[in-house]
Amino acid sequence: MYYFRNWIVRSSVEPAPPTPSGPPFNPLNWILGIMISVVIPFISQKWAPLKNKIDAALNKVEYVVEAVEKVAEKVEKVAEDIADDLSTGGELRKVVDFVERVAERATKDAGVMDDFIDKIQEKEEKLESFVESLEDKDKDKEPTQKADETETKMN
Repeated sequence: MYYFRNWIVRSSVEPAPPTPSGPPFNPLNWILGIMISVVIPFISQKWAPLKNKIDAALNKVEYVVEAVEKVAEKVEKVAEDIADDLSTGGELRKVVDFVERVAERATKDAGVMDDFIDKIQEKEEKLESFVESLEDKDKDKEPTQKADETETKMN
């Protein structure tokens, strides 16, 4: 036969708070840290020549679009002046009206292209500032990580 005793332990001392543990391990933070410290500098250094070529091509396209817009506006104005001097039912008037409509359409399309190029440049600037902020955050984290490592080694 076995007899079991019930024990009750009472203490007047309050339990101490638990000892602090290190930060919780999260693999996503490690992956994100690696991405920021490796991929972002790689992209900014390796893709810089390509980005410069794209910027140069975009600037050339913008210059051409603005030139087309200016020429089309002048052609439209000249065609309008000539059309005012011609009779309404003549064959030459129809040709001048056609040229005026084409110039009007070219002006409109060039304006749309110019706006599109401006939006692309805005998005590029936003992306560059975002990448720079990530690089700055990465640089700011490196000294604190080293300080944490030295503090951990000392303990």
